[in-house]
Amino acid sequence: MSRNQLDLLLINPGGQKQVYQSLSNSLTAHEPPVWAGLMATYARRRGVSCAILDAAVEVWSPEEAAECAIQADAALIAIVVYGHQPSASTQHMPAASAICTAIKDAAPGSKILLVGGHVAALPE
Repeated sequence: MSRNQLDLLLINPGGQKQVYQSLSNSLTAHEPPVWAGLMATYARRRGVSCAILDAAVEVWSPEEAAECAIQADAALIAIVVYGHQPSASTQHMPAASAICTAIKDAAPGSKILLVGGHVAALPE
């Protein structure tokens, strides 16, 4: 373990390209990662070092998001699969799953946690 290791990295997975295809080029908006922000504030107030990686606004592929996550060297990576409308959690699951797979392929020892409505309702 490195000495300056980040305790917690929160990832907003995005996935607009997969969900909306070519419409995502000009007709989709980016939601601020409110849930990740709330979780980060809670963690920081308790002395946990924390950062947010917003793969959605960066328009990163799962592999690019995984590379950044691995470089962050966090003890725990949490993928925050939430959105402002009720079905957003489910719509973000393909991207969240792809990021998990990319992280595990590149760094099998990484600890990953998924949080969100879809994850809670259908954990398998």
